[in-house]
Amino acid sequence: MQDKLIKLGRGNMSQLIVSGFKTESICMGSKLRFGSESPIGRYEAIFEDDGSTGYLYLMDSEKEGNPIITAFGIYQSDYPDDENVTASILWGEDATKVALLINGVAQAYFDFSVYRGTCKTEYCPVKTNIDFYDWDEQFMEHFLE
Repeated sequence: MQDKLIKLGRGNMSQLIVSGFKTESICMGSKLRFGSESPIGRYEAIFEDDGSTGYLYLMDSEKEGNPIITAFGIYQSDYPDDENVTASILWGEDATKVALLINGVAQAYFDFSVYRGTCKTEYCPVKTNIDFYDWDEQFMEHFLE
């Protein structure tokens, strides 16, 4: 894990405190895939757009068999090639909590330490191994100073 936490934000705004992050410019409706490994190395979040739907895959390398824990449906692109979109994967201070933001707006959250999470669309096709709950932006408190 990193010795120093990253602070994002300015002035009187709350600052985000993260142990790691990755940001990509994306074109919704175009095929793409990018991921971010947690600073402790065990967990990974992968964002993928198959050309029509955006998904966030959550993986644990120490899970028996398939490392994919679950996937959250993030969007269906009604407007092909929607440009100027920024996707960010943020890791919380303890490197077990992850959030996906699109253009700075929270879309999904997962806590690997308890296998608990949610997404704004509330679409999670595989809920057998996790505690999936209704959308609530209060989870972002884990990322704020």
